[in-house]
Amino acid sequence: MLPYLAGCIDCDGYISISSRYKRRVSDGSEVTYFVAIMGLSQVTPQVPTLLADRFGGRVRVYEYNTREHNLPAYMWQVSNAQAAAASATLKPYLQVKAEQAALVQRFVKLPSVNGRRMTPEEIAARQDLRDAAIALNSQGRRHRGNSRTRRSSGQPEGSSPLPR
Repeated sequence: MLPYLAGCIDCDGYISISSRYKRRVSDGSEVTYFVAIMGLSQVTPQVPTLLADRFGGRVRVYEYNTREHNLPAYMWQVSNAQAAAASATLKPYLQVKAEQAALVQRFVKLPSVNGRRMTPEEIAARQDLRDAAIALNSQGRRHRGNSRTRRSSGQPEGSSPLPR
């Protein structure tokens, strides 16, 4: 089952490090929060439910009126400790997102700040991991959209591997 779930994450999932900026009510200063996240979105509930049963988190249903066929999206997500546990368990089977899983493992090993203001060094260490995750997650996006850009290297110029 783990290789199957890893394949689903490789195809339809994400593993990353997110940052949020909030303004403190007490003094108006801006505070940065970093969160390790792992999730998956599909139009059927089976795989998101399997992931939630195995790794925790929950499945949320989102209705998008702007989607082509107005199909709901079933979204599973975990963060921090649960994301670290899930990514560590699936990492041996991940083919596409193994490096992102490794970044999450490094992120959760950083010393906890427990709500206190982070030092510039602590912010920089987390930001570097976040930037690396974003760079990895951005690879391949330039090939989405136009079918002509998805041509394999063996295809002659001007032809498409997809039926018209």
